[in-house]
Amino acid sequence: MALRISCPWLARKRAAGSCAGLGETELIKDAALWEKWEAEFIRSEPVDFRRNLQLVEWMYEHAKALGAFDSLDPLEGIETKIRLAAVVNAPTTADM
Repeated sequence: MALRISCPWLARKRAAGSCAGLGETELIKDAALWEKWEAEFIRSEPVDFRRNLQLVEWMYEHAKALGAFDSLDPLEGIETKIRLAAVVNAPTTADM
């Protein structure tokens, strides 16, 4: 199975003339080899705690902007959730 990937760095090289004839999207013919290389590359990269923390903070801010954390009260709507759980988990005649 072949993977099609987009390579921005390849597009830059092509624009500079160092990779004449190569497109922005290249076909990877050996997906297993690519996945092995990718796993090794990720494993070889050092952990950057500051960058990871910044990413988490950005994702949190993005989620807040999208309204994922509208309620500041964690118990808001708990009655409805309890009622729904009781209905969903109610025994049926098939369970008896």
